[in-house]
Amino acid sequence: MRYHLKERGLNLSDDFIIRDETGQVVYEVKGDFLQIGDTFSIYDRETGNEVLYLKKKILSDTTHYDITQNGVEVASLRRRAQTLNAGITFEVSSKDGMVFYVQGNFKEWDFNIVDHYDRLLGHISREFALFGDSYTVDVVPNVDGPFILAIAIILDEIREDGGKDYSDSGR
Repeated sequence: MRYHLKERGLNLSDDFIIRDETGQVVYEVKGDFLQIGDTFSIYDRETGNEVLYLKKKILSDTTHYDITQNGVEVASLRRRAQTLNAGITFEVSSKDGMVFYVQGNFKEWDFNIVDHYDRLLGHISREFALFGDSYTVDVVPNVDGPFILAIAIILDEIREDGGKDYSDSGR
């Protein structure tokens, strides 16, 4: 499934619209402007229900985001202490024991999400946009689309923050 993630321009908070490959809006993402640390909620456009909630840990020695669903933490994304030869810069650990890796860099804005067997789960690339940031997110069949979209949103926020993790990742 292909998604198109578009940041709403001229907005104080980081809000996104997510369309499917037919152009239909399927998710909305709302960032909390007055929150300490980045927070985002992904909402199903049809039902209005929150699908995932993303929160940056502010007292962490490296980039660390928790991903929760229905109030329960389901995964966390962390900056790896060292970049491996495959360009892996972030590790995503799910609460069921699965580990995923984000391969790529911010300079080309081209990322793959793979499992520990190096099987592709998703791909994130940048699209041209006059206003706001825009991304294509491809998700392999039978993989949780909102979960891969959450990773794309976190990567955008890391780039926007312009912190150490961004500059160390091939900026």
